[in-house]
Amino acid sequence: MGRNFTTRFLAAALILLVLAGAYNAASGQAKMSLFRTGNQAAKNPHSSSAKINALVSKPGNSQDFLATSSGNWQLQTQSTYLYNTQGRLLSRYYTLPNSNQNIAREFYSYDLMGNEAEYRKEQWNGTAWNLVDGYRIITTYNSIGNKTEIIYGNWDHLNGVWVKGDRVEIAYDTNNLMTSLTYSTWFGTAWKLSERVILNNTGGVATSTLMQQHNGTTWEDVNRMLNLTWHVLYEIPLAYEMEFYYYNTWVKEEKYAAVYDQNGGHVGTSQSWTGSTWQNSLRVTESYDFNRNYTGRQNETWSIMTNAWETTSAERQILTYSGIDITERIFQDSQSYAPGVLQDRAKEVYSNFQSFTISGINKTHSEKAVNVYPNPAINIISIDFPENSATALTATLSDITGKTWLTENFKADQPKQLNMESLPKGIFLLQLKTAKGTSVQKVVKQ
Repeated sequence: MGRNFTTRFLAAALILLVLAGAYNAASGQAKMSLFRTGNQAAKNPHSSSAKINALVSKPGNSQDFLATSSGNWQLQTQSTYLYNTQGRLLSRYYTLPNSNQNIAREFYSYDLMGNEAEYRKEQWNGTAWNLVDGYRIITTYNSIGNKTEIIYGNWDHLNGVWVKGDRVEIAYDTNNLMTSLTYSTWFGTAWKLSERVILNNTGGVATSTLMQQHNGTTWEDVNRMLNLTWHVLYEIPLAYEMEFYYYNTWVKEEKYAAVYDQNGGHVGTSQSWTGSTWQNSLRVTESYDFNRNYTGRQNETWSIMTNAWETTSAERQILTYSGIDITERIFQDSQSYAPGVLQDRAKEVYSNFQSFTISGINKTHSEKAVNVYPNPAINIISIDFPENSATALTATLSDITGKTWLTENFKADQPKQLNMESLPKGIFLLQLKTAKGTSVQKVVKQ
């Protein structure tokens, strides 16, 4: 049970949103750091982190090619990108190269803390746009900006509705150190507890964790991590030893260690316990270039027959630069029948570059949360921004079914209060939309 639980649990749990990312250790089974995976880099390729001083460069357009069987490139679509003032992607439109006919479009939105709040993908059917895919992330913060709850939802294309998925509740001690992450899954009408991670902090650092599973009545121990060290605290582990609980005894299961280079790439190796010794099991090599942009990943397993590492899958991105601009990106990956052979898949050629100064970010929104009080409320709720900053916004109250009950626009210098007196008792989602992004918080009406 330990191995299966570790695979499913840690990939989602151990530090998942612990703050900036999640667990992407060497194996495909104990992964820490979603913000550095190849999948994300491929999905949002123009999200270059290349910068000189405080500049970030982003393309306004691209030509999108697919590789043909003959080894040539065939132009498929052309894209137009739109960003907010901080260089975060807001939309991408796909059109046919010759006719400019609409094909598809993608939208991104962010909360006031800069974290992603929603993604939508729509396709053009000839007369209108149809929503075909999407997800939502509703994040709740405490008064100092720590995440306390995250609710994940996705678009059900078959039924045409947004549905809830998973929830993570995060607890902290009096020193604002994370102490636990509790996971629940939505079952039609209520949340059902599933897993929990308890972090043991020593000297301000989590040095071990306990993973538990809920059996419907109580929590049961399943895995634990010992000798835990960090590359980035609470985000990316450097090393650990994993044990699973078996008939009231903790049994060795897995050991992990990583080596990082100056660009942020790493080689992470997992070993399995044979009963008497540690044996190589899985290895992941992830690479970044001198601008700390993702360039590739190789997954390997250890063969006891050949006593050597064997590649199971690989991918690579070949980047061409002009100064800080990425002018071309070629995507390569391998097939299951030839996992060590990389083949061209797609290419994007970028143009119309824009520079964004990230040093000018207003930290009042990125470091501290918006204060909504009282919560729970009987009638009036007030909305205050950190340090009394004057901010124009649109406030929208909706229930968990998506029905909008109240919308109000506020000027920057206007007191921001909403009257909930006429609303029924229950849980509402308060969306606050400003020029800097969108934030969603849970409000309870008593």
